[in-house]
Amino acid sequence: MSSLARYLPPFVTIEKDKPQLMAVCPREKIREAVEHMVKQNFRFVTMTGYDDGQNLVVIYHFAFHPGQNVPEKGTIHLKVVVPKSDPKIPTVSDILPPAFLYEREIWEFLGVVFEGHPRLEHLFLTEDYPKHPLRKS
Repeated sequence: MSSLARYLPPFVTIEKDKPQLMAVCPREKIREAVEHMVKQNFRFVTMTGYDDGQNLVVIYHFAFHPGQNVPEKGTIHLKVVVPKSDPKIPTVSDILPPAFLYEREIWEFLGVVFEGHPRLEHLFLTEDYPKHPLRKS
């Protein structure tokens, strides 16, 4: 296992170790996990989302460099699986201000509701555009 795993909170599980560390986080723990990453001085890079056919997936991407509490550079991706039947996840936009726009984009294209987001509204698409165009039917 990668030495990077020791920097993760204990409630996440390692899905993939090489070439980058992918950890799965329960959706109800994502705020705690993101706060942990911020305290470790990991740099938030971006958020992505996709529909895997059965669930919606949101990934929080972090990077770090030697000297930031770790002896090596690398990336850690926190993956959250969100059921299509209940597409809700807590917002992290108050912890990571750049997540504000990423959450709006993921909501708009995939329909993941970021609970507590202060302005979950259209960013790219018009109001009359069909809902959530990146969802698989």
